[in-house]
Amino acid sequence: MSAWLKGKWTLPFVLVFTLGTLWILAMYVQNKNQLTEDLYTPAFTSIRVAEVTLFKGAEYPVQVMQGQPIEVGCNYVPPPDEMGTPFFIVERDGQTLFESSKCRIMASFDDQPEEMLDLVLKYLVVKPDGSKVEADSWAFQVKVIQPSTFFRIHGLETAAGESIVGLAVPHEVIPYTEAAVQFKGKSDEVTVIFFVSRLGDARYSVQFAPDPEEPGTVKLVSAPFKRFRSWGNGIDGFAAWPDGHEPAAGRIPTPIKIGNPKDNRQAFEIVAVVVEKSKLDDIRLGAVEVAMLADDTAAHVAVPVSPEYLEEIAVEGLISTPLRVVRTRGESLVEPPAPTL
Repeated sequence: MSAWLKGKWTLPFVLVFTLGTLWILAMYVQNKNQLTEDLYTPAFTSIRVAEVTLFKGAEYPVQVMQGQPIEVGCNYVPPPDEMGTPFFIVERDGQTLFESSKCRIMASFDDQPEEMLDLVLKYLVVKPDGSKVEADSWAFQVKVIQPSTFFRIHGLETAAGESIVGLAVPHEVIPYTEAAVQFKGKSDEVTVIFFVSRLGDARYSVQFAPDPEEPGTVKLVSAPFKRFRSWGNGIDGFAAWPDGHEPAAGRIPTPIKIGNPKDNRQAFEIVAVVVEKSKLDDIRLGAVEVAMLADDTAAHVAVPVSPEYLEEIAVEGLISTPLRVVRTRGESLVEPPAPTL
């Protein structure tokens, strides 16, 4: 290629390269300035209702007990000193219900149970002259429920982790329990275990599974009893999944078994019991034994226990309300309704 052709293409190339570099530099400076501006722009980063963290655009309501005091709180970017000081209000239909200079607002709702409330948490900046300007807002919902304590099996999943809607269940299910109780003990010293009974039989079979750490032995299916929220007036909310599973964790826990694989249209009850972790081995030794089957093979089987036995091992009397289900060989699964917390 001649020197003339080389020179002809060199100048445009240099110009394109230079313009491209300047454009990239301009975008970098613009983005950096935007990030810096965001760091100093008053805004919410998250909000909490009764210790339940909400996300922007969340469509599920947080349950609150009628008349019980709960905290509405938030994390936020504070305004620069020269701009003013933060101030927060909770509104309903444009009317201020609660207000505070700190984003830890005590609130209570006396509306009728089952009523859904549309609320807005507003972040205001009080200027040096006393005037207020709105910096950010966050809409959320609460559902008022009857004030009470409870311990119940709130939902079931298949062994594959699919939510079950209704009371027709397959042979293996994963139970999710929740409680609203005044628990005096230490939650890390207890766990939840499960029992199943055929309807009409006043005896319960503890749920167990092979222990992968000790081949040839079994362990009780247990679920850590974890505190996750407040209900007000000393009532705390607890949740428990077998093996500490959570639906978004991507790990499937050990299921419990409802009846025998061939059962169909048989009714059962599932009960959860809070027990001391230190007594799991004693419970297992008393409620599970090795028996000879009809084909002359040995297997671990549950020893049916009485309701009185459940009361004996339950910590602070925490035995869930029995959940009645019907075994089916088919699986009728649909997407669950929007959750409430």
